[in-house]
Amino acid sequence: MSRISCVLIAAGSFSPVVGKSLIRENILDILNIPFEEVITVTDQDTEAYYQALRDLPLKVTYNSDFALGQHSSIRNGLTHLRKYYDGVLVLRADDINQDLNVLQDMVRLFREQLGKSIVHPSGRSLNLQPMLIPREFVPDILQYEDGDHDCSYLLKRYPLRVAPLAVAKNYSADIEPSDDFSITLVSQHG
Repeated sequence: MSRISCVLIAAGSFSPVVGKSLIRENILDILNIPFEEVITVTDQDTEAYYQALRDLPLKVTYNSDFALGQHSSIRNGLTHLRKYYDGVLVLRADDINQDLNVLQDMVRLFREQLGKSIVHPSGRSLNLQPMLIPREFVPDILQYEDGDHDCSYLLKRYPLRVAPLAVAKNYSADIEPSDDFSITLVSQHG
C-alpha cells in the first residue's frame, strides 16, 4: 500500500481570527486520514499557530519566504518531510471548500493507480487546489519558480500521468468550464 504524507499550507492572506479556528477545524478533519506525516507551513504568525496546533500530531514549520507566494510554502513543507512517503497530498489548511470525502477518494484513487499518477479533483479551479503527487515529482516542485500558485503546472507538464477525480459540481464555487481537465487528460500507469 502507498504511504502518503501531507503538506498543509497555512500561510497567506486570511483573517487571523477566522483563519486560525478554521485551520484547526480543517486540520482535525484531515488528521482522520492516516498520513505518514503531516507538515503545516505557516507565515509570520508561527508562535500563534504553534500554540493553536501544539496538541495535534503534526509538525509546524515557518516559511520566511511566504511573501514570494504559495509555491514557496509548498517547497518549504516538502523540505521538512522526514518520513518515507510514496506520495504527498498538498492542500491549503484554510480551504473552506475542503471535503474530507473528496480527500479520502483522492487517497483511494492514488493507491489504485499504484502511486504513479497525480491525483486532483476535476471540476475545481486549478489554482490552489488539493493535489496528491507521487514522490518522483518532488524534485520538479523544488526546482520550480515561486509565485502565488500551487502545483497545477504538473498537470500540463505530465498529462499522461494525471488521474482526475470526478467531484460534484457544488464542490467549489470557483468552477469555470475551462478548468475541468477530466475531459482532456488520460490517466496512465508508469
